[in-house]
Amino acid sequence: MTWVILILFSALTRGIGDIFYKKLSFDFTPQTILLFSSFLNLLFLAPTFGGVGLLETKLFLFVFLKAVTMTTAWLLFLYSLKKLPISIATPLQMLSTLFAIIFGFLFLKESLTILQSIGIFILLSGLLALQMLSKKEKEDIKKINNILSKAFFLGILASFFSALSLTLDRYLLRDLIDPVNLQFWFYIFILTNTFVVFLFLKTPVKKTFQNLKSKWWIFFILSLLLVVSDKTYMTAATYPLALLGLLIPMKRLSIIFSVFIGGKAFKEKNLGSKIFATIVMLAGLFLMVW
Repeated sequence: MTWVILILFSALTRGIGDIFYKKLSFDFTPQTILLFSSFLNLLFLAPTFGGVGLLETKLFLFVFLKAVTMTTAWLLFLYSLKKLPISIATPLQMLSTLFAIIFGFLFLKESLTILQSIGIFILLSGLLALQMLSKKEKEDIKKINNILSKAFFLGILASFFSALSLTLDRYLLRDLIDPVNLQFWFYIFILTNTFVVFLFLKTPVKKTFQNLKSKWWIFFILSLLLVVSDKTYMTAATYPLALLGLLIPMKRLSIIFSVFIGGKAFKEKNLGSKIFATIVMLAGLFLMVW
């Protein structure tokens, strides 16, 4: 089926994108990576922003709030990815679906099914296994262990804020705002927020641009991969035969790609166990959205 091929391609491009994020994290701060990548994303998407207009004050505030939560989520994720092996940092993104279900239950009055409850248990079991593997990384150096524990927690916190953004999406797209306007103003606010963080943290501008001269092509490829991934995913979602219950877990297959390919590329330890823990989490995610 065409939609299956599209969603698998979306997962592959997103998974490779996470590997490029990891590569950039060696030379750039999280705020720098987000600033340049969001700027390029906006440029790549510019041709699709036909008919964009001003929003009501209330909607502006909601979109701005969504951008703040997502900016926070991305910065925390990029910090986690900088400090953790990619085979541990990326699977934590699956927790955003867990938090989104909880928020939907609490704030949008959505019911929690038996399958979702089982899925949550399985996902958390996989998370526990991943956390135990995280503790084994560099276990002979206490200081590094502390950094890994902090980065692991911040990775979970990133998923929490990502879920808040997703919940706001579900609220805003209920006939309050069209997707094009939402995407345009969201990216504008993301860029603005990140620029403020960039200045507030006194990021070394001279060193940043020196690194950028030799690494600009990585940012270009990264943004291209992310835009292609998002557009392919949205195209797959428009197919009448696309099974909505499979779209989210199939998109999250990107994590399998980033764990396997990224883990091999960066020569990480315990890769087989991490892949197994990731598959367990993915199985729980499948039940949660089915």
